[in-house]
Amino acid sequence: MAGLISLAGTGGFQDPSGKPLSFGTMRAVLQGDITLNDSQICSGREVIFNLDAYGDIASGSLWTPATYIFTAYTAKGEQAWQGLVELTCPYYYY
Repeated sequence: MAGLISLAGTGGFQDPSGKPLSFGTMRAVLQGDITLNDSQICSGREVIFNLDAYGDIASGSLWTPATYIFTAYTAKGEQAWQGLVELTCPYYYY
């Protein structure tokens, strides 16, 4: 069974030159179906997070345990990074 994990303050996303992706965005795309309580969340679900001045996720949560493709973008919308991320951290319930 899945739960939610807060991502606020995490990330530290950077551009290729090592500068923070200030006020950029990060997109997470769920890679497999998961069950949350009595509901199913289908793969392909996309969540967009705003980044702060330091390239950290400003606020928001994702389901765990689950695997995502994370894609980070500059404030101008240019792709700066992409990676497969498996979230296995302890979660909390709403």
